Amino acid sequence: MKIQQNILQIRDTYVLKENMRSEPLISQTVSLSEDTVLEFQFDDDTVWISDPASMEELFPEAVASLRSLNTSVFELPSTLSLPSQERGIVKDIALKVFKVFVKKQVIGPIVRELAGKLEEKVLNQERGLLQIRQDFSFINEKPANPGLYLLLIHGTASSTHQSFGDLRHESKEKPVETALWQYIFTTYRENVFAFEHESLTKSPLNNVLDLVRELPQNATLHLLTQSRGGLVGELLAKFFDEKADKKGFTKVEKDYLRKHNQNKDPDRVKEVDLIEEIENIIADKNIRIDKFIRVACPANGTTLASKRLDIWLNVIFNVAGLALAQASNPVYVAFKNLLTAVVESKDDPDVLAGLAPQNPESAINKVINNTESVTLLSSPLYVISGDNQLSFKLKALLGILTNLFFLVKMTLLSIPPPCIRVPAVLMEAPSFFWMKVPM
Repeated sequence: MKIQQNILQIRDTYVLKENMRSEPLISQTVSLSEDTVLEFQFDDDTVWISDPASMEELFPEAVASLRSLNTSVFELPSTLSLPSQERGIVKDIALKVFKVFVKKQVIGPIVRELAGKLEEKVLNQERGLLQIRQDFSFINEKPANPGLYLLLIHGTASSTHQSFGDLRHESKEKPVETALWQYIFTTYRENVFAFEHESLTKSPLNNVLDLVRELPQNATLHLLTQSRGGLVGELLAKFFDEKADKKGFTKVEKDYLRKHNQNKDPDRVKEVDLIEEIENIIADKNIRIDKFIRVACPANGTTLASKRLDIWLNVIFNVAGLALAQASNPVYVAFKNLLTAVVESKDDPDVLAGLAPQNPESAINKVINNTESVTLLSSPLYVISGDNQLSFKLKALLGILTNLFFLVKMTLLSIPPPCIRVPAVLMEAPSFFWMKVPM
């Protein structure tokens, strides 16, 4: 099926305005049908995309009232309720704009194809290991010599520029190179590399396979990873243990993957084949990981990836700052097309190989977190995790996720300290750095 550049067409736009400061927002009455896609923009700039069937998740009281009246005409609430425990801190969030879209074409089961289109836009056709210059431009120069390399591995639906761009400058208003950026190039010189890879359509194991094919013999790696990139780093570390007879996955772990993936899609069934192909490639490369800095990694899985894929992508859409991007932005259009298809199909995260390992119940996530593994990781691990200090920004996102997951309070980007688990088995205890990050 040929995919149109934009698969949505606007049907109606409702702007909710205040009459006076002392008066509440005016509600709007709209008519909904099954073939529409809805977009809610709240006063804190949270944007949520759903279908009419998911309205109850956002506004349960209003939908209950709609059912009692037995009508398809819907009175749109002017606010989204936050968790009751939050009411003493922040009031309910006002709904600012409500849009109703119709689909230009039948979308059908094309989630993987749309995810591939998004990756093309995000990565700008760049793939694999690329040398990074100090001005953050890339050179298509592969590492060829033994030596020490710094390797940057980006996160979900992202790129190296998006995940690590803030390392270079103090701020957009102050384009002065940071001391950290200068230190990186003083230390590693021309051996700073980015790994640009598909994070939605390819599994972390597939990413590792692509990576090890390009790594030179006798290389020593320092890894700096962000978000899902940490899962790629964890798998990479399992293959580069200093004890040659215990690299990679054990027979017990492989058998576990075979058993639990036998009824899954072909990509999942091939996980053990990927592992053994990686083992064959690295057999004579003599690569080691000397240092591993893991930032905001869902190594233990995330609750957000355990339910429907549309929920997880809505969160990424907001946290990555794409929700309010211009409609002319090709990444925005590609992401919105993917989200629309996912909203229609209600697929779980397993439909995209790149997201499946972030589900705590997935077989590969359980193997990564196997604390009885005999694979000993000798490289020092530095974990930078944290909690978001929710400011007024994205408060509506908290309210929506609370309704979806029935939680009193949820952190979007972190795992609380008592729940942190260290994948595999480390010869030395990791160093943890806990940060509170305003959102």
